[in-house]
Order: sequence, then C-alpha cells, then structure tokens
Amino acid sequence: MEIPLLPQDKIMQEGPYHSRCLSCLYEVSWNLMYPCYMTIVTFVSLFIPTTEESQSCSMKKVISGVLLVVAFLFTSGFMLLGLVIWLMLNRFRQRMIKVTSNKCKYNDPLFLENIDLKFASGNVCLMPECFSRVNNLRNVHRRAKEIGRMICSNAGDHVKQSRNTPGSIAIEMQCYDSYDIDSNHVVRKFPIVDFLCLQEVFERKASLLLLDELQYVFPYMLYDVGIYSCQSDFCMLNSGLFLASKYPIIGSEFKYFTSTVGADRLAAKGILMAKIELWYDEEKFRRHVGYLSTTHLQAYQETDVVSKQELNEMQNWLTMFKINTSKREDIVVFNVLCGDFNFDITSNCSEHSIFTCYKDPCRREDGHKDADWVVGTEMIQPRLHKKDVSSPVELARTLSNEAKYIQYLEPLEHCQSKDGKRRIDYLLYVQDTDQYECNVDVENFQFITALAGETDHIPISMKLTANSKNSNQ
Repeated sequence: MEIPLLPQDKIMQEGPYHSRCLSCLYEVSWNLMYPCYMTIVTFVSLFIPTTEESQSCSMKKVISGVLLVVAFLFTSGFMLLGLVIWLMLNRFRQRMIKVTSNKCKYNDPLFLENIDLKFASGNVCLMPECFSRVNNLRNVHRRAKEIGRMICSNAGDHVKQSRNTPGSIAIEMQCYDSYDIDSNHVVRKFPIVDFLCLQEVFERKASLLLLDELQYVFPYMLYDVGIYSCQSDFCMLNSGLFLASKYPIIGSEFKYFTSTVGADRLAAKGILMAKIELWYDEEKFRRHVGYLSTTHLQAYQETDVVSKQELNEMQNWLTMFKINTSKREDIVVFNVLCGDFNFDITSNCSEHSIFTCYKDPCRREDGHKDADWVVGTEMIQPRLHKKDVSSPVELARTLSNEAKYIQYLEPLEHCQSKDGKRRIDYLLYVQDTDQYECNVDVENFQFITALAGETDHIPISMKLTANSKNSNQ
C-alpha cells in the first residue's frame, strides 16, 4: 500500500518537553556535557580493542590517553554544570520523542479489503562506543549512519535527497538476491517494510544519525524512548527502543520493567507500545488501525525468573494499552509484538502464556521446537569480523550452509552441541480472535544479512496478509 505525501519538506518534532524554554535548556545542558562525555568514552575505548584492532599498547595510544586526560580536566567543569541542569529537567521530560518527517514522498493510499503489511525488527547495538566495543563493534556513529543507509537503500523504493536540487526526491529501484533455506528465505538486502522496530539505540548522536537516514522512507518515528531516574536506570541510558512507521502513529506509551537486575539496571528497559492508523473509511465512519509493540528483555546471562516477571508486566501493559486506546469506530487489522527477548525456545520462558496470545511463526505446530528452517539470530561476538560473515553476501551464503553457520551463531542455551539455533529476536502476531474483524496470516518470514559487520544480531522480517472476515463470507 502507498502512503500519502505530507505537505511540506521539513521535520516536525514533539518533545522531549512541552515547553520550548525547557527544550532549549535541555540542548544547552547536553552541549555542556557532550565534550566531556566524548572524552571519557574515547579514553575508556582505548583499553577495549576489537578483534579488528591491535591489542598492543602503542605509543599512539599513550599519547592519546595523555591528551584525553588533559581534555577531561578542561571540560569536566562544563560537564558538571550541564549534568545538574539535565538532572533537574528530567522530572519534566516526556518518555519519548515523536518525529514526523515530511521528506518522505508517497502517493495516495490504495484501500483494499486484502492488504499486505511487512514488519522488521533487529538489535543494532548502538551503545556508547566503549560499551559497543565490549560486543566487538566499534565506530558507533559510522555504524548508525551505515545501518540507516542500508535499511533505506535496500528497501525497494530507495528515496534519497538530491544534493543538487534542494527538496527534490530521486527514486531508485533495487533488485533482490535471496538464498533459500528450505521453505524460508535469507535475504541479503533489506526488504521493503512498512514498520521498523530496533533495539539498543542508546547513543544520542547515533540515534540522530539513524533518524537522519530513515526520515526519507519512514514519515513517523519514535526515539529516545525511556525514563531517566534512579529507580529505572540510575539516570544512565534510555530504553534503546526505536520505532519507525510509514503510517501515522496516533497513540503511544512506554512502560519500564521494575525487575531488571545486573548490568541491565543501567538502562530503562521496557516496552514501547504504539497504535497506528492505516486508513479511515469516511463512508462507514470506521478507522482501520493496528497495534505494534517492541521490547528488550533482561539479558540472558541472568535467571529466567526476571524474564518471566517482565513478561507478566508486559502482558498486562499490552492489555491495558489496547483497552485505553480503543475506539468504537476502530477495526483492528493487526496486533504485532517484536523485539529482543534474550531467551530461546529451550528456555522456560518460552512456555509463558504470552505465546498463547501471540503466535510465533518460527515455531512448529506443537510449539515446543523451532521449525527446521529457522536459524539463530545471535552471533558469536569474537567472530563477527571473520570473512564468512563480513558482508551481506558472505553472511547470506553462510546462513544457507548449516555446517558453516554453526561456527558463527550461538547455540541453543540448553543444548550440548553447537547448532547455531539460538533465536532470541522475535516477531509475534495475533492471528485470529473474535474481537478482531480481520483474519491475519504470515506470507513469509525472513532473516536479513544486510547489516553484516554492523551489529551482532541478525534482523528479521515478517509479511502479514490481512483480509476482512466479511469478504470471506
């Protein structure tokens, strides 16, 4: 389906504060903190080399370290002042920033009884540089821009801004190469998607660079999602959740988990829920809507007990969000839940009742095992930069060969052998219930290798076909 063109070529942003004065103070506080923040992050990064870099202590590192210490002494005063202002502002901060981009060009929508909608989800590891390096990834700002470029340039209709003519839009068609794994596909180019959900978009500048690339394809985005407080994240990191849509977002809410432990206490992990308007039928006064939620659960290194508590919270919040945002004129077309759940099919969490409400298209009919065509989505971090997984083409070839991909993908958590089947990224959907007026089926499910070398996860996509129950009668 095509999306309506917004009237002007600009970006409208709502948040993080209702007051323009508070928004200006926020920018002032961030600009005061940023030089010292970058100094600290760069200094720590010197001691966390990736497998692409030399691990020896060179004279260049020593000199850089000394210069960074001097820079820290000069900028720490500004950092302290900015931090005080920023902490005071947090009590007035909204839980997300909403963006509407008018740089995205589409034609009028075509309203059909049967529609296809495509979703994508992935963990992109856009953390502060020193944290990214722990995962064997570096250059977070370059990666953010490259991830955005790959998503847009490989999304079928490649929309890019002409450098010569301000405001002009060029359309470039992309071809697709795929490698079959039985009945499913591994694709090396990012497919056309209507909705994009990302996790671990923590770093502020990285999120802005990502947004700058995506704005030409997705008119509506939610980013910088989270709450900064001592109770949720010790005022350190937001939730890292990011949502982009080709359709208007008419309702949204973020809830943070109250049971996180360990290193996850430094981030406001939770669930971002959005209500999306697909179209409005003016003749029947009915509005076709969808529900899309994305989350990032407790790291798998901890116990399943925490994850179960988070799943309980999430299930309650999803129910309440739908109740609170429902309107009499709504026709619910889809209800999708996705994200990095940090557990696989062998975990006790996979038996949670949320998997009764939402269907997992990667599971067998009995629900106890993944289908044979499924591959893992968590890569072995020390091997991220090996030749076999260094590019979209190479990674696609590797995923098409079980003997090879078991060397680069994490095995199931409770499995004695290496199988490369640890799938911790999920795209779930509500298939058919009495309360919905549409039947929904999965047309295809894909593993995407377009971001090879840029993240330690393999993004996934799902194409849903929705049709009115009345059309089948």
